[in-house]
Amino acid sequence: MKKWTMTDVLLLFLANLLAIFVTRVLLTCVGMFLPSNNFYPGALTLFSVPLVFSAAAGFYLKKQGKKLRPYALTLVGLELLHIVLSQNLSFTTRIVKLFTGHYNLESTGFSLLFAIIYCAGLLAGCGLGHSLYQKKPN
Repeated sequence: MKKWTMTDVLLLFLANLLAIFVTRVLLTCVGMFLPSNNFYPGALTLFSVPLVFSAAAGFYLKKQGKKLRPYALTLVGLELLHIVLSQNLSFTTRIVKLFTGHYNLESTGFSLLFAIIYCAGLLAGCGLGHSLYQKKPN
């Protein structure tokens, strides 16, 4: 297996930025065209868009002969961090207040929930990209 280069890290970073942008645009469209009392279309968008982008990036990196373990471990670490931060919303909201100047428990809770769903989509996409690479015909 080849080592990761800065180009690979930059490509993965740009793929994640593009996934964030596309997710924000699609969530805005979902919010405009669907009723606001339904959580599932937004959650599905938050999960599926990063899944697709992460699967494409994972497949490309596996095709280049790179290991996906560092990417997957980083995503697992982020997921655990979000879960730990969601255990004490008051503490997390005080940290957020240092950066934003606003103290809103509900907003922090929903932001963490969305981050957990988003990172789960990225992690599932990493696994999907690895599986697709394993299943491809030689």
